[in-house]
Parts: sequence; C-alpha cells; structure tokens
Amino acid sequence: MQSLQAELLILAGLLSFSAFFSGVETALVSVSPARTNLLLKKKLRNAEFLQKLKSDPHRMLTTILIGNNLVNIAAAAITTDMMIKLVGSNAVGIATGVMTLFILVFGEITPKSVATRYSVQMSLFSAPIIYFLSKVFFPLSWFLDLFTLKVINKLFGPPPEPKITEEELRNYIKLSEQSGSIDKNETRMLENIIEFEDVIVKEIMTPRPHIVGVTSGATVKEVVNSIMKSGHSRIPVFDSESGSVVGVIIVKDVLEKVARGKLNAKIESLVREPLFVPETMRLNELLTLFRRKKTHIAIVVDEYGTVSGLVTLEDVLEEIVGDLFDETDKPVKEIRKLSDNQYSVSGLAYLDDVNEKLSLNLESDSDVESIGGYVVDKLGHLPVAGEKLNDSGVEITVKEVKDNRVDKVVLKLKRKSPGKKNSK
Repeated sequence: MQSLQAELLILAGLLSFSAFFSGVETALVSVSPARTNLLLKKKLRNAEFLQKLKSDPHRMLTTILIGNNLVNIAAAAITTDMMIKLVGSNAVGIATGVMTLFILVFGEITPKSVATRYSVQMSLFSAPIIYFLSKVFFPLSWFLDLFTLKVINKLFGPPPEPKITEEELRNYIKLSEQSGSIDKNETRMLENIIEFEDVIVKEIMTPRPHIVGVTSGATVKEVVNSIMKSGHSRIPVFDSESGSVVGVIIVKDVLEKVARGKLNAKIESLVREPLFVPETMRLNELLTLFRRKKTHIAIVVDEYGTVSGLVTLEDVLEEIVGDLFDETDKPVKEIRKLSDNQYSVSGLAYLDDVNEKLSLNLESDSDVESIGGYVVDKLGHLPVAGEKLNDSGVEITVKEVKDNRVDKVVLKLKRKSPGKKNSK
C-alpha cells in the first residue's frame, strides 16, 4: 500500500512537470521577438534568459520536448506498474486509457490554455529553468538537432529568410487596434507609413492654379502682402514674361528687408534657386531629397518640363500624420453639404474623393483628376456659370468659372444623401 501511495505521489509530480513543459512551450512560442526585445529594454527579471532562448528557437523547442517526453514516458511506466498491481492482466489497456485522459486534460489542454492567457509572465518565470535544462540536455539536443535539421533540409530544402509581409503587418495593426493597444489615429498613421513609399508627388501636390506666388519684378511690399494673405512662409517667384518659375522667396529674407525699411526694393537679391522634382517621384525619395538639399519646398514639373504644381515638406508629413494646421490656416471644405441631396464642391476637388465621399460613380475616359476637369471633359468645352450636366444619376450645375477653369459646382443627387436611411 505504501509503495502505491509513493507511486501516486510521483505520478502527480510527473503530471505537474508535464503540465509545466506543455504550458512553457506554448508561452515561449507565443512571445514574439519584438515583445522579447521590449521586455529586455524594460530590464525585467529573466528577460536576458528569454532573449537567449528566443535566439535559438530550435534548440529551445528540442529541450522542452525532451523534458516533456521523458516526463510522460516515466508517468506512463509508473501508471502501468500501478495498474498491474491493482488489476493484473488488463493493466496495460487501463493504464493507456487513464494516462491518455490525464495527459490530455492536465498535461496539455489546461496548461496550454493558461499559458496562452499569461504567456509573458510564464515565459519570464520559466526562461531560466529551460535555459538551465538546455545546458543539461545539450549532448542529446545537439545530436537530435543535427539529425532532424539534416532530414528536414533534405526533404524541404533550407528554411526561407524570416520576414513579415505587408499584409501580415496590416493585419497585426488591425488586431492591435481591436485589442485596444493602439487607437484609431495611431492605426491611421501606421497604415499611412506602410503606404508612404507607394504615393507619388502628383497625388499630394498643390495644383498650379492654386499656387500663390509673385512675379520677378515684384517689390518687398508686394511679397509681404502675398505672405500675409496666404500665410505661407515660402512663395515661388514667376518670370514676369514667360510665367515659368525662376525661384523661391523665404519669409525670413523678406523680414530682413522690412526691418531695414526697404519696402519698395525689388526682390531679385532675395530669390533663391528652386528645387524641381518630377510628378512621378515617390514621397520617400522626396523626403530624402528635402533633407539632403535642406529645403522645405519643391516645384513639380510634368514629363514635358511644364510646372504642374508645388509640394512642401508639410504636404509630405501630412501624408503620414494627417492634416497639420497652424495659426494662419483656415479650415477649407472642398465638399460642403447644402441639403439632403445637394452639395457645393470645389472645382479642384479630386474626382476620386468626390466619388468616395458621396458614394458616386462619376467616370471619365480622359485623364482628368478634378471634378472641374470632369465637367469640362463631359461638356466638351469650358462652360459658363449656370450650365448643367446630367450624368450617372447626378445633376451638376456650374456655379463659378475663374481663370479658364471650373472653380465651383453644385451636385444634386437624384437619391438620398449617402448614409441616410429611409425611416419607413
């Protein structure tokens, strides 16, 4: 009887070790390398041991599996011996059934469920123990590693380089937001960073009709007026005759002239050489160029060398963090709701933005980007105020025409406003 009690105690201890190894396996695998580095930076206890284990995951898993299998084999042997003493000839079958149930419930399912919930705590607690066992089992684990890796490499080839795909990174960001680790603004910024290198200058530039500039023959006073009106700290300078961009004026240089009372002086000496960039340049390349040239503004040219717009460092940064406003900025709405089915829209509003925000499907066969360009393309001529266009279930009325372009239109949707549900 005493021997059975002793064997029962030993069996309980072995099952505890089985649970430990199973739980530790799940916990250590669940902790990512990034989380491990974070724990190490925080100088948490046993984080160094965890880092050493994660640096060689194959050796770590081999150590755990050796320990788990030794424990389970010993537990099965003791259970069989106990059953032989108790029931005799049917002992093996009974022992197999009992141990399968016990190991499944107490040695696998329960500890792995707990480890999934407390993976970091369990990893930090067990790391020094597993690290010590990896030294004890080193000869056996070294042989097993050598054998299994050779077989695996022979059958499946060398392991691929570990890397995270863009899709995996996006999913990780979404999961982090869902779990509350990051908020919506942080999610948006992270997604913008991922898309950053795919965005080209043409997509974020200020189109030429919206550029605020001065002519090369302007005076300091005229530049001051332009700066005060626009709120910009850098203004392009256009040639008085050809209209091409010949340089850039920086407000700091202008203020020096103002301080000396030279308001009527010409600006030739203040004009700095402009930086020209193509429409197709990617934003990550532009940001690098801004840093290298130590400038915050660039003139955008198309494939024919014609100035098509202007881009600033602020435009680039806004592509990551969203709109940036300073004291001089006034909120501008390109799309303004007039009624349930009517909207006032700037002629320079991007056609894609209008379609997205108003759930429309306005399409053009020509290479137009703005709603104003869309109207001109569909009508076949530059319209006058009051002209109307009906297309894709939308009545478009031209409200203002300035500088040979459609400046403002009103869209009348032949349905309810997007998102507005019938109350019936």
